[in-house]
Amino acid sequence: MSQLWSDKIVSAIQAGRSISHSYQPSQSRIKILSNGAVYIKADMDTDADGSPRARTIDPKYGQLPTSLRKSKGWRGDAEYVNAETIPYYVLPGNFASVSGVTCKLGDLALVRWQGQEILAIYADQGPSDKIGEGSIKLVEALGENPWNAGKTEIISGIEFGVEYLVFPKSTATRPIPSSFDEIQSVGLEVFREYFGDVTYSMTQEEMQEKADENDVEVWEIINAPNFKTLTDLNLRPSVGTGSP
Repeated sequence: MSQLWSDKIVSAIQAGRSISHSYQPSQSRIKILSNGAVYIKADMDTDADGSPRARTIDPKYGQLPTSLRKSKGWRGDAEYVNAETIPYYVLPGNFASVSGVTCKLGDLALVRWQGQEILAIYADQGPSDKIGEGSIKLVEALGENPWNAGKTEIISGIEFGVEYLVFPKSTATRPIPSSFDEIQSVGLEVFREYFGDVTYSMTQEEMQEKADENDVEVWEIINAPNFKTLTDLNLRPSVGTGSP
């Protein structure tokens, strides 16, 4: 997936309306953007809920159910959302009353940590005094390892600095995506609804560092100012031609 986080998003966050809260970590930030998206900066505790092994791999907090389940629109194979296979994020149970924004179970979010990005769904509600939690799969997809050495127990999450860009009610008129790949695909559609088409985020210098200067694709990226996404560029007619 192309990098979605851009200067456009940064500017929207800077201009957003800050929400006062008493969640832990105390330095966590919540902002409401002009387009209705919600920005959260917090940490990420690892949630094992929904995994058939939840009580074993997280003896202190793990449980089999998730707030999102079959009766609430989940279309996966199991009754609940498996934390080991599905990237999902968690919001406090009182988030609507604190933020003034109602998020629907299943809503998409773009989650970012140290340059890694992944799209995730809202699948569980957490305590009303903490913010910042995600599934095992989400933590792993962001490049971190929540496991002990034998991969038998969850022992860590991600430190403060995780950014969540939540799209409220994004599944109000569409089915909740139920697989990793579907979440990425539908999430990209939702992202475009909020922020428009993706533009390639690397500078020319960064692109040249990633490939030989005679690489046709790199040459076309640098010399094609009107393309919208790398996928669009690659799928257009006569791809790979026109380079000197």
